[in-house]
Amino acid sequence: MLSFLNDPFWRIGLAKFVYYQERHPLAVSTSYQAELTLQGFEKARLWIPALKRYSTFSDWCDEREGKLIGLNYAGVNMSVVRLSFDGFLDWIQAGGRKPNLKNLDEFAAFVAKYRDMPNLPCGGYCNTEQYKIYHESIDEIKDYLCYQNWDKNQIANKNRCKNGHQVLLISAHRFIKWAQCLSIDTNEANLEIYTNLWLETVAQVP
Repeated sequence: MLSFLNDPFWRIGLAKFVYYQERHPLAVSTSYQAELTLQGFEKARLWIPALKRYSTFSDWCDEREGKLIGLNYAGVNMSVVRLSFDGFLDWIQAGGRKPNLKNLDEFAAFVAKYRDMPNLPCGGYCNTEQYKIYHESIDEIKDYLCYQNWDKNQIANKNRCKNGHQVLLISAHRFIKWAQCLSIDTNEANLEIYTNLWLETVAQVP
């Protein structure tokens, strides 16, 4: 019945976090762990080099389960989040992030927050590179003379997070294409609409 206890991947995952607990015996926090479908895992192996060490989906699940139990044993409040790998790809590409396991679990935390508060208002912003390319095409930002001025505005927006408002890094290119497709302006109101629609899409349960 407990044959999984002898599985090497399960034991590796557990050992990693028993080691953590021994060095942080009083640690109490919340952590999120991504869960993929079999189809999502097979696609993920093409993008995340670390997943190639697992011969099967079952091997990966066993190590993740060991990690989960180990963290719970260490006093960490764990939450498993089933997510879409396509949503993860969209998220990392929008934010210029790398496809790795660390970011996969960070995406799980991101998705969990949205699912807990789906009606939380969101605004969008772009990074320096996207600003340079697209600032003349977006009504919301073209009046700012430089990225620094635009960023100061975003800092003000980010401070609104304290009142329940999120500001998310989005793909300026996709926002422009979306607005053109609908024949609408690229203003702040539509940027917020786009950001909320995008967030709803990437956070879907597969």
